[in-house]
Amino acid sequence: MKTIQEELGVVSFEHEVDEMRMRSKEKKWDKFVGAQFDKELAKLQRMNPQLAEYSVQRNYLDFFLDLPWNEFSEDKFHLKNAQKILDRDHFGLEDVKKTHH
Repeated sequence: MKTIQEELGVVSFEHEVDEMRMRSKEKKWDKFVGAQFDKELAKLQRMNPQLAEYSVQRNYLDFFLDLPWNEFSEDKFHLKNAQKILDRDHFGLEDVKKTHH
């Protein structure tokens, strides 16, 4: 039976779901977001892995897990640095870069 399940991809399907569930436990999301994730994961479990919708749902859940929920970085607003980057990446175009008052 195990061999047949492996050939049909059932074992890897269960492994994907288990991996997603483990990744979700590390997320800093609120109860609403966690409940939505659980709902979408249950939807994935009910789907046939052979259907095209399965890969769409799996990709959606991967994206859901990849988002940095409640994790923030410090913003760095340095206009002089921005000017250097713009000048480096967009050589020329002086008229576009100038601000008109």
